[in-house]
Amino acid sequence: MQELDDIVIDALEGSVLEPKRLRKMTEMLLARAQERGRSAKEQRKRQDGEKRKAEAQVTNLYTMVGSGELSMDGTLSAHIHEQQDKVERLKRQIALLDRERSAPIDKLGDKVVEKFGIAVSQALRNPDNRQFAKAYVRTLVSKIEVGEKQIRISGPKDAIAHQAMSFAASSELVPAFAQEWRTGEDSNPRPPDS
Repeated sequence: MQELDDIVIDALEGSVLEPKRLRKMTEMLLARAQERGRSAKEQRKRQDGEKRKAEAQVTNLYTMVGSGELSMDGTLSAHIHEQQDKVERLKRQIALLDRERSAPIDKLGDKVVEKFGIAVSQALRNPDNRQFAKAYVRTLVSKIEVGEKQIRISGPKDAIAHQAMSFAASSELVPAFAQEWRTGEDSNPRPPDS
């Protein structure tokens, strides 16, 4: 498995983390960020309203169950869970919009982009922190196809550009969805008897 990991990291370093390629991706993000300034504010306001509405629905349903107006059955429980999932999804989307709006766009110069590429390469090659490397790759890569003669890596360009902006602000590498890390466990949990 380590051999496959090394092949994927080599491919990332040779294409995605190459300074000119990184710069191109971050420039695209900067251009889009400037275009989205106003629409992001409106989108955040809309999503915040949806989140408050879903939270109020959950609260009202629990109040009705508590007062005896409704009884908790499988359908109601499923509906409550859907609303709670919606609240969590909206919270993540709002947080992403807030990060985009407060991103240090002016700090994302050529030197920072190059340092980011080097930092990612070093983190991916660090044998003492394989969990971090796997989580970081999951943040940047959505699909890996390994053929006999080539490896094909794809993922959202925005993900790496956002990570570069986050690095520009803090000089630290943190996967975008760090709350989903499975620290201390295999990333592919199996039943206990396997």
